[in-house]
Amino acid sequence: MMIVEIGVPVYNEESGISDFLVAIQGAVSQTKKDFHDLNFHLLLLNDGSSDTTIEKIRQFRFSEFSRVRLISFSRNYGHPAAVSAIIDHADGNGILLMDADFQDTPEIIPELVQKWRSGYQSVQVARTRREESVLFRFCHFIFSRIFQKLSGLRSDVGTFGIYDRTVIHALRAFPERLRYIPGIISSVGFKNGYVFAPRKKRLRGESRVGMIRLIRLGFVAWFSYSAIPIHFITGMGFLISFLSLIAGALVIGVKITTQLAIPGWASLLSAQFFLGGLIILSLGVVGQYVGIIFEEVKHRPIYVIANEDELYRE
Repeated sequence: MMIVEIGVPVYNEESGISDFLVAIQGAVSQTKKDFHDLNFHLLLLNDGSSDTTIEKIRQFRFSEFSRVRLISFSRNYGHPAAVSAIIDHADGNGILLMDADFQDTPEIIPELVQKWRSGYQSVQVARTRREESVLFRFCHFIFSRIFQKLSGLRSDVGTFGIYDRTVIHALRAFPERLRYIPGIISSVGFKNGYVFAPRKKRLRGESRVGMIRLIRLGFVAWFSYSAIPIHFITGMGFLISFLSLIAGALVIGVKITTQLAIPGWASLLSAQFFLGGLIILSLGVVGQYVGIIFEEVKHRPIYVIANEDELYRE
């Protein structure tokens, strides 16, 4: 029997975790009707929850999974670390990654499994639209366009998808501490397929990822997958230096060959402010790369596991 292991990070999901587990069991039951040779395991990754999420998980009656595991972090390490831990500890023939807030809809699990069984090694969910707030959609639009231009990778996919064991082993070889998981998945290659679906609104509760954390993740994605920003500011520096030499030569030529006074306090100040801003921007871009290097060279663990429990096994 082949095993599909569903890996789900959870963090303070007490308001919706029971409904999610009911929904995912329904999706697994539907999938089993089409694929009688599959067993399903469930791996829940507790990312330092401080509410009653874990108690509700322990009280839930599992029926569609032949094995259920719960791994708990020592504290909250964030979504990329939680997904990384699932990748490190999952042992199925296919690993299905998804979130527990219903933005990743359990109803399309049968379609994902169907495409995976048809021969694809990696099947990701590509977003046809997003049902979040206008501000979030705008920010994501800006991020995705820049990321796609810088990296050349798809920007309409996340972690939601099913991945063959071969792909999972490849993902484990990536040593980054600062991680943009969708970018890592897209960069490993293999035979990729896509299922198209909308990104739903969160069913219950508030998002656990604030705007500041999203912006930081965006910078990690941009600067981890391209050196174009560095090349751009280098080119700007050469261009401005060249134009400055031409302007200086013109000023000297006018001074030598004519008696004209050369006014220009306003233009001089404007040029100074422009160059000052460009220098600060350039330092900021370089600083982003230095910050990533600083985090990577420390070689700190991405996460620390407090305990691992087996909640159910046939």
